[in-house]
Amino acid sequence: MTNDISVPLKILQWNCASINTMKLVELSDYITQNNVNIVCLQETNLHRLKKITLPGYKCYRKDRGTKRKGGGVAIFIDSNIIHFPLPTVCYDFEIDVIGVSINLNNGKHIKIKSFYNPRGETDILNILEKETVGGKTLILGDFNAHSP
Repeated sequence: MTNDISVPLKILQWNCASINTMKLVELSDYITQNNVNIVCLQETNLHRLKKITLPGYKCYRKDRGTKRKGGGVAIFIDSNIIHFPLPTVCYDFEIDVIGVSINLNNGKHIKIKSFYNPRGETDILNILEKETVGGKTLILGDFNAHSP
């Protein structure tokens, strides 16, 4: 693993609308060709027994429970980047969030989170505020934030 991040990170955000084997192959080809370091997925539609992998990447995910279909988020992070998973928060709504913290070259950390808000919850600003407590945070995802 590298000690710190000293080059610009390439991050991909994608609402994959249900990840499957064919989409994983296409994703793997894309991130290899474009040297992507971190991938944030939304609407993975996975259950806990379904395994997904990308060579050279560590996967963190939050799947929906058996009572709620759809949704789910995942983060793939280059195995060479020193990082650690962040604790997950369960909301009363169907919002899905998963995050990691990575080391930067200045000795600080940045949190990166994959976020899915399926129904455009109106209290989204309070939720985003909670998700950014404790330092610099980059939230990528599908917010379903529609204009009036």
